[in-house]
Amino acid sequence: WAQAQERTNEIDEAFARACQILEATLTLDATNRQVKARLADALLERALQAERDRNPSRVKDLQARLALYDDTGLKGKRFTEPAHIKITTSPAGVTVKLAKYIESSRKKFELANQRTIGKTPIGEISIEQGSNLLIFELDNDHTIRYPFVSNHGTNESINLIIPHITQIP
Repeated sequence: WAQAQERTNEIDEAFARACQILEATLTLDATNRQVKARLADALLERALQAERDRNPSRVKDLQARLALYDDTGLKGKRFTEPAHIKITTSPAGVTVKLAKYIESSRKKFELANQRTIGKTPIGEISIEQGSNLLIFELDNDHTIRYPFVSNHGTNESINLIIPHITQIP
């Protein structure tokens, strides 16, 4: 894990140096769209990495900088794109609820916004990025809790094979 963290820091430092060079280039020609686009790409990558590292203040800072160079606004939209999921179970017909983990002011994650999304199979639905919990309600008053993380703009399929109650120890 330490090696991964070190490598992540090295990559971020390389992106930071690239951003500095691109910003310096823009001081010479502020109208250069190609340089602005490359700078926006680098800032987007740094912001996405900060998000993966759960550093919200850095994400906000990088998003603000990104907005200055993202002429089309398309790169900044990456942070508002929902994730999309499809859910199937075997057997079908299981009621599914969705809840979101929200970080409280005490820096603990709590479940919020629980809602029933239907019976399986469930076609594509849009959800916010972040930590989520699916709750599969079985006919025999048992539930299966399935935590997962959704990321901006991703498409995920969740396929759950539910064993018969006699097969569960």
